[in-house]
Formats: sequence, structure tokens, C-alpha cells
Amino acid sequence: DLYACGFAFVGVYDLELMYKHGDTQEVRMGRNYLEAYIGRDEEDLKARSPINHVANIKSPLYIAHGEQDVRAHVEHFYALRDRLNKERIPFEQLLVAKEGHGFYKIENRVNYANQLLGFFNRHIGAGRGT
Repeated sequence: DLYACGFAFVGVYDLELMYKHGDTQEVRMGRNYLEAYIGRDEEDLKARSPINHVANIKSPLYIAHGEQDVRAHVEHFYALRDRLNKERIPFEQLLVAKEGHGFYKIENRVNYANQLLGFFNRHIGAGRGT
């Protein structure tokens, strides 16, 4: 009830996916990091994963991700998008080909910023939320 809208950029939405997809779990140091910071207990991972709390979202969401992201693997984007659709949560999306964990090409940064500013303007701009 506090927010008029929200956005998510190259995020981790399903903690279990961190062990299944991406480059973090491919090396020992990455696996050690995952185990130390997010743990291994499946029920705990499910309970803490944002993907399992999507039904609580009450405001429109903007989600953006790079199609080649292997850190917060693009599967996180697909899982969130599918869950948002299932729960009928309004959202806008930007999935950028040939970008990874973050947008590095200036044209992609400009496009992302313009789309995000437009989203904010529609939901909190000019007299909204005041």
C-alpha cells in the first residue's frame, strides 16, 4: 500500500535458481558463497524467494534484464514474468538481447532510462502519489 509502483533490474527472484543456472555455482568459490549467504535448505530458500511472494504485489512493476545475463541468470526474469502473468499483476518489461548483468551499451542504457522514466511518470509523475 505504500508504493505506487516498483522496478526490478537484473534481479535474483528465485534463490533455488542460483544453484541451477548461472555462473556463480559453476566454481567452488561461487558455491561456497551461495552456501554461506543464501544457504541450502530448500524450504528456507522457497520462503525467502521473492518469486513466491508475487501475489502480495499491489502496484505495477517494471522489470528489466539482459538476455545473456549469467550472474542473475535470465531464467530469473522469465520466472518472474510468468508469475506476474499468472497472478495478473500489471507490469512492463524490457529484455535486452546481447546484454548481460547490467546494461553496458550506451544505447541500451538510454533506452532503459527512457522507458523507466516513462513508467514512473505514468504511475507517480505529475500529481500522482501526492
